[in-house]
Amino acid sequence: MERDQKAGRSSQAPDDGRDETRLSLSPEDARAAETRSRSDELQTGGRRLYTLVNPSDSITFRATPLEACFIADRMLAGPYFVNDAETEEAPEAPDDLKASYEALWSDAERIKSYAEAYASFLVASPGDRALYEEIIASLPDDQRRARRDKWHDERCTSMNDICRQCWETANKLAAYKPEVAA
Repeated sequence: MERDQKAGRSSQAPDDGRDETRLSLSPEDARAAETRSRSDELQTGGRRLYTLVNPSDSITFRATPLEACFIADRMLAGPYFVNDAETEEAPEAPDDLKASYEALWSDAERIKSYAEAYASFLVASPGDRALYEEIIASLPDDQRRARRDKWHDERCTSMNDICRQCWETANKLAAYKPEVAA
């Protein structure tokens, strides 16, 4: 399978100085919100919710922060940017992003997780995604894909169909066998 060889530091979203959520919450409410956020991360396997900023559909996906950096780097080739849905900031790329990306390909579990990040792309705002995740939580695995496709077909307006391209990438990643050191 051909891999993306491009790796580098992703650009950061400009800081507009707003931090309205923290400023308007009491200390008790802030602690409760932080606890809910941690609980949500545990329920999603430590994956955060990210948005793909693009000229058409509202798209969200779940990924670890490092996977989000990898995806953000790949998406820079088009007019797309990745932001954390909660903080609205671009994921912070480590200085060794290229080395981290190369190391991914020798670890089956990390490849599987990276594939899951691509499989999680969905035409949905963060609020709509919460509704979608609630709907599919009770469905058996064999019905989840059909429900995802129906949801997608009802909401996708992009001629590029970014989500389907990401799902195809997920399938290729899932079939990829880890590289063995020579």
